[in-house]
Amino acid sequence: MVFRNFFNRAKSTLKNLNKKIRNERKELFKILTKLQNNLERQKFIRSYCNNQAYHNLLGNESGRKFCELSAKIDDEANILYSLRVHIANEIGLLEKVLKAYNEEIFRAEQKGLLYKKRELEETKSKILAAVRENVQENEILKKIELLHNEKQKLLEEFLKEIKNEVISRDLRELNKLINEEKNIINKLKKHIKEEKKIINEESKELEPIYKSEEY
Repeated sequence: MVFRNFFNRAKSTLKNLNKKIRNERKELFKILTKLQNNLERQKFIRSYCNNQAYHNLLGNESGRKFCELSAKIDDEANILYSLRVHIANEIGLLEKVLKAYNEEIFRAEQKGLLYKKRELEETKSKILAAVRENVQENEILKKIELLHNEKQKLLEEFLKEIKNEVISRDLRELNKLINEEKNIINKLKKHIKEEKKIINEESKELEPIYKSEEY
């Protein structure tokens, strides 16, 4: 009976933690997708790098800067794409863990069996892997912010230097997208910070359970 009480507490805590982390991952994926779509819209500026007529009109130095700007957009989009794939896979894993966990709990209870320490530890380690991922996301976010700031700096130079009305109109459109991008990045930073807080708070609930003499 003592171990069953411990088992029920561990089961409930792990299940709730898994759900919260999964939901946080899903919200993170939505924000990353919004940012990815913004970057895809920025790629129209690539034509100023690829079209030789623009190089002739703007001069080689401005043409080079457009290529540099386009490359930074591509780099940022590639980083985000890889992160989105990773998060999507992680969501899938959390879903599988939750499903398998529920099925295993059901089978154990049907047979009147109890979880052993090793099985609980394996489940806990899979769920809490999200804590390590949060640290990696902060590093990736720093790279995204750096590329964003570098793009902003290049764009400001263009807005001052280029007087062609057609090109200036496109630059203003790009500036609008980059400002929108900044708002999404701020939302992303806030979410990652809140997610870390939630994970840390929820993880603390596991400590008394796994330090229990019953365990």
